[in-house]
Amino acid sequence: MKHKRELFYSYDRPQKQNTLLIRVLVLVVIFMVFLLVANKVYANGESTRPDLNSVTRGTAWLLPSNGVYIEALQLQSKVNINVSGMIARATVKQQFRNTSSLWAEGLYVFPLPENAAVDHFRLLIDGRIIEGQIQEKQQARKTYETAKRQGKRTGLVEQQRPNIFTTKLANISPGAEMSVEIEYQQTLQYRDGRYSLRYPLVVGERFITPSKEGAGNVQYDLGVYTFSSTTSKNLNQNSITVNLDTGISVANIVSDSHPVVISPQTDNRYTINLRDTNVPADRDFLLSWTPELGKLPKATVFNQKHDGYEYSLITVYPPKNELYNLLDIPRDVVFILDVSGSMSGASIEQAKSALMLALDRLKSSDKFNIVWFNNVAKKIFFESRLASNANINEAKNFVRSLSAGGGTMMMPALQLALESNTDPDYLRQTIFITDGNVSNERDLFEYIKSNLADNRLFTVGIGSAPNSFFMKKAAKAGRGTFTFISNIREVGKKSEALFRKLEMPALTDIKMELFGDDIEYYHDPIPDLYIGEPVTVLLRGKNIFKEIVVKGDIGSNQWQHKVFLNQGSDNDGVRVAWAREKIAALTQSHYDENNGVFKEHLKMQILEESIKHHLVSRFTSLVAVDVTPVNQTGALHSERMTNNLPYGWTRSDNKVAKSIAPQINLPQTGAGLYAHIMFALLFITAGLMLRFMNLSREYK
Repeated sequence: MKHKRELFYSYDRPQKQNTLLIRVLVLVVIFMVFLLVANKVYANGESTRPDLNSVTRGTAWLLPSNGVYIEALQLQSKVNINVSGMIARATVKQQFRNTSSLWAEGLYVFPLPENAAVDHFRLLIDGRIIEGQIQEKQQARKTYETAKRQGKRTGLVEQQRPNIFTTKLANISPGAEMSVEIEYQQTLQYRDGRYSLRYPLVVGERFITPSKEGAGNVQYDLGVYTFSSTTSKNLNQNSITVNLDTGISVANIVSDSHPVVISPQTDNRYTINLRDTNVPADRDFLLSWTPELGKLPKATVFNQKHDGYEYSLITVYPPKNELYNLLDIPRDVVFILDVSGSMSGASIEQAKSALMLALDRLKSSDKFNIVWFNNVAKKIFFESRLASNANINEAKNFVRSLSAGGGTMMMPALQLALESNTDPDYLRQTIFITDGNVSNERDLFEYIKSNLADNRLFTVGIGSAPNSFFMKKAAKAGRGTFTFISNIREVGKKSEALFRKLEMPALTDIKMELFGDDIEYYHDPIPDLYIGEPVTVLLRGKNIFKEIVVKGDIGSNQWQHKVFLNQGSDNDGVRVAWAREKIAALTQSHYDENNGVFKEHLKMQILEESIKHHLVSRFTSLVAVDVTPVNQTGALHSERMTNNLPYGWTRSDNKVAKSIAPQINLPQTGAGLYAHIMFALLFITAGLMLRFMNLSREYK
């Protein structure tokens, strides 16, 4: 009997063990395949941190226990802009859709014009409208977070920079849509005889400037970061409609950015729509039109009375170009050229073309110099030289040899340009050609304000999405102007217009004489008047005397002009435009101020004006909450939207992506949930194999 038993184990047991091992291995393989399929279907994600350069539909992450991230919400935006005179009133409707099977929270970073006054925010849910309320920023965040935890649908609009905003939406049910409406107002630009409307559609990634403490530290002062897709052109689809009413005849309505359809209405009114139903958000929308002016200077005044104050928008238009009696004043022109990595591709070619045109327009009696910068800053000549043919040819040959690459260290370049010796017999002008994508605007503004002296600083924005906030504020601080060049076809036209204007200053050192109580006006100081550019002033006061005298200098001669406030008109929007300018001025002072006590005083002023006029600012936000809880589980996954890479941009390196990559915080689970399961299965398989080997030795 014992012999038979030994024979049984020596022959039959190994065969059963092999069968068992095969079954276990098959089970493991099936389970691993199932895990891979489930991971693909459920999350459509990866087990490791995503590559920011290859993300095409948005980057999202779940709660830490999941260890995966899900495709981002899909977004549609509809923009409707009503233009009355120089004031544009816009309504932006954004639609979010939760494509997952989980309750979601969405975060979207989007641009608005840098002078936008955001004053209304609404949630549209199941046919109901929930009106947003203005609150101090931290309080608005608390309101939003509380509503989110309670399972209520809620939304939050915050200003990160004057031209960058974020929208958060919480408790979007699986497969559901939620819409938000944002209303803002802005004062339009008028230059070279044309009005221009610009609606930004994309946020470019920022070069993070090393801090003063050391190269290892970076200034993360934006609060949120932008992520650009390099491949997809179908992100963030937009439709745009403009209803145009200027009050006077217009001509040559054109869009330099998108094909449009122009439909004339009645009484000099027009409706402008994009030719394509939906366009990707990879470049800013531009629209311009020419008012038909008379042969003499013309002034328009829009008024509004509110809460005991009178608000006025005064615009003094220059006469036609041929009527200027201008002096031939020799100039000392310093060009600053940005050759950093963010200027790679079409931007550097545009910049070099613009600079070549500027050199060609210099007169032999003018002086010039060129400063170029990336990680370092240098100038071609030790000091400005006369614009002789030999000097200009030498400069052109050098400019042709330049290529883009490296960081964007603007401060040394400004120092080289503004600290150079100036000749009192020459009008000193500095022309700064850049995309302006830096994070240390505050330091740059402070330096310009303190070291401008007799300079005038003019900025030229290059590329499809420049940092227009920095460009405009720098020009304002420098008593100059900002010119935006979005594509290579515009270089000749816009550069020529700018350089022709700089050759002919029409009115300098402008001042106003007016009488009344508690008067505040912006801009102060009033910028110089050039060909094709009016002077616009927003003022508020009580008991204002209706006659205002505007004075200035034409060369060595004094000029003055009287304007009369129209008591009969009441234009809604002038108050908001004035409030936005005051908040912008207070915000700039807050940036510049180093005294902590006074900074707090300025913050309280900004809060007071923002809440009084119901405006989003650096310290206030709009928040809307649905009173009815809908998400009973309390679980949410967060989804971050990805912006299109601005049209014409190329990446010269991954420094920007690397600097912001740590901001995506995936769950801290080592290799991730999926990897842990894989390792567990491998250990189980190894254990079974060891057990089989031990059993085989035992029964041999």
